[in-house]
Amino acid sequence: MINLVQTITVSDLQLRQVDITEAATFNQFFDRNREYLRPWLPGAVQEPHTLEQRRKQLRDWKGSFYLDQKYMYGVYENSILIGVLYLFRRQGAGTLEIGYVIDQNQAGKGYATACAYALTRLGIEHLAAEKMYIICDPENKASARIPEKLGYELEVIERRPDKDESGKRKKDMKWVLFREDFQHLEKYEPVQFELEEGWDS
Repeated sequence: MINLVQTITVSDLQLRQVDITEAATFNQFFDRNREYLRPWLPGAVQEPHTLEQRRKQLRDWKGSFYLDQKYMYGVYENSILIGVLYLFRRQGAGTLEIGYVIDQNQAGKGYATACAYALTRLGIEHLAAEKMYIICDPENKASARIPEKLGYELEVIERRPDKDESGKRKKDMKWVLFREDFQHLEKYEPVQFELEEGWDS
């Protein structure tokens, strides 16, 4: 099922499909969070980006959105970019995987949980996913608490091909939520979905 949802509102946050014209804003976001994200986000090692590199990245993200491969949203509070959300199809047919990056200065406010809830609803209610994934490093304790809060269950912990600085294999925790187990959580309601102009809900 194609994703027609361009904008999502949850709590005091607005989630918007990435916009190429905001390359400088995204550069500022990743620059100030580069070291904070480096242990958990593989792409952080490629930072910093030039403005043209960022424009290309945002163009690629936007193209992937319309190719129905990967959906990227910026997270805004009072029109200020405070995060980036990822929704992947890489786990196989009938599944979607959520990823989230929130500004280090906004950590601990529940924003990542609210965003993950909104994307869970998007996947199940708008994209017909049967199984939702959230995958994180076991050492990232704050991130690991998020799927548990939303009713996800830990399916497996597996070792990855890459190693940390000490030569130890890194690990992934795979949290899953099946369609029939999804429950609305009043704490994060209401969630508003706005479709691409010209489409009806």
